[in-house]
Amino acid sequence: MNLNRFSIRARITGGLSLILLLAILGTVQALWNNKTIKQETTEVADSWIPAIANLGVMKDALSAHYLLVSDHMAGRTTGTASVMAQLDVIEQRLAKATKVYADTLLTYEPGSAQGAAEQKLYDAYQQHRDQWFKTAREGMAGVDATQAPEAVDLAKSLYMDTGPAAFRQALDGMQSILVFNLEGTAGAARKARDHVVVAEQMLMAAVAVVVLTGIALVIWVPASVTRPVQEAVAI
Repeated sequence: MNLNRFSIRARITGGLSLILLLAILGTVQALWNNKTIKQETTEVADSWIPAIANLGVMKDALSAHYLLVSDHMAGRTTGTASVMAQLDVIEQRLAKATKVYADTLLTYEPGSAQGAAEQKLYDAYQQHRDQWFKTAREGMAGVDATQAPEAVDLAKSLYMDTGPAAFRQALDGMQSILVFNLEGTAGAARKARDHVVVAEQMLMAAVAVVVLTGIALVIWVPASVTRPVQEAVAI
């Protein structure tokens, strides 16, 4: 009789323990998925989005630089020294934003293919940007008031031949970096979304397993307990 009591108690305890174990495993899995989702969303919020905002500052500064030079070369502004001072301010703002961006490239893991690809885009942009700065400075120096009219006309002509193209290359380089980061942000967002979908599916599967196991135990445990009792009563 004691053995039977122990057997009944063991069945009930074992069934409840199994349900509890499945619930714990489901909870652990959900917490792990939640941690992964947090990491993905944190990367988007703390890394990709600020990088894109900073690239927007860089692009705006580069465009402002070109517009100021073009206006002066077209005679829409006067005072070369004053314009050069404004260009210095723009270049300082661009340099500061560029430093912030360059620091983000150091966060890539060594040997990262993504990091190498972005570094290549950055190197190309730097080359085209420096070429644009050189072309702009040469053009600005050529239209200084101290130059002869013939020299000014020649400087304007040379600038029109090379300036817009040099700026376009620099802008295209900046645009390539911006697109790269936008695609990276979209990829990170898709990754986080995929983790959410997987977490939901696994949670639903865990709930289904717990429910089905619970139903099976509800049917099996009472039957395993009452059957010996009924047999004993019959005897």
